Amino acid sequence: MKFRLCNICFLICYFFLNACSNNLGQQIPIYIEDYHTGSFYRLAEHLDWDEEYGLILFDAHSDAFAVFQSRGLRQELAAARNQGKIKEFLQKINEHNIIQCYNWLEPLMPIPISQVIWIFPRHVDTELETFLRAQVKRELCAGGHAEANASCDLERLFTITDFEKLLSTKSADRACVVSIALDYFANINVEVIEKKLHSVLDFTFALPRLKAVTVAISNIYLKDNTQGHRLLFLLLQYLVENKKMPVFFEPFIMYGEDRSREARAFVEQGRTLPAYDIAQAPEYLKVFICRYQAYMSVNQEPGRWHKLLSDWQREIQSNDNSHFSK
Repeated sequence: MKFRLCNICFLICYFFLNACSNNLGQQIPIYIEDYHTGSFYRLAEHLDWDEEYGLILFDAHSDAFAVFQSRGLRQELAAARNQGKIKEFLQKINEHNIIQCYNWLEPLMPIPISQVIWIFPRHVDTELETFLRAQVKRELCAGGHAEANASCDLERLFTITDFEKLLSTKSADRACVVSIALDYFANINVEVIEKKLHSVLDFTFALPRLKAVTVAISNIYLKDNTQGHRLLFLLLQYLVENKKMPVFFEPFIMYGEDRSREARAFVEQGRTLPAYDIAQAPEYLKVFICRYQAYMSVNQEPGRWHKLLSDWQREIQSNDNSHFSK
């Protein structure tokens, strides 16, 4: 394996990925939701906080904004875990709308997430890496509150690179999590988007100590609803049809008001926030989900989910009978 010693990004990735392994036969939790907000709740509840994890983030955004008084939040979170009251504490956080899609990562650092590799959708040269690193630092230092310096220090835990460079590093032997926002693929040519998605997923599930995968549809950052449906279909096709992997899918879960810049822009323009709506799925996605529904666990509003499936099945049957009669 050859490395250019002048490229610190290569070296950091090397040591991180040599530090990430997955016990064969162990089922990897896979969580799919619209917002990356949910990644905080899944990882906060299910990761072992006595172990250090690396996180590989495929995303068009760093999601690195600091949460106000995050140090206190982490202390309370640790106390709730020790007392066996983690679910109740996370519910309290959700009710206060503290965690957002743009700040979910910082409260999990430096414990249990001790290293982040942010994979940017475009080629990352030295100039772009410098720009993106400055952006991460601004976001971590945002707010001007007393804890800003502590959050700023987390910038050293970030590595910023692209997928091609990541592939040239060595596979890892340390516990790791992969988090994918589907807006990573938003500007990829439609003819190659399936190949790119499969490449990312192949890499992910080859990590030897992979502990969890979280996926955000990120519909607000996609070109339109059609792209969201297509990307979700390709993702589910890979996971449940090709690989027979069960997934936790939460199409109805809510996390309060979206306070991101993009959401505020939609509100100011009087436009409806483009949240992902599974009920508007095109026929090919409905057919697929009905066929492979046994692989999908929906814990939030399961009654609503089963009714939707029943409605779809009747619709599909009706369409089949209509075609047959012709």
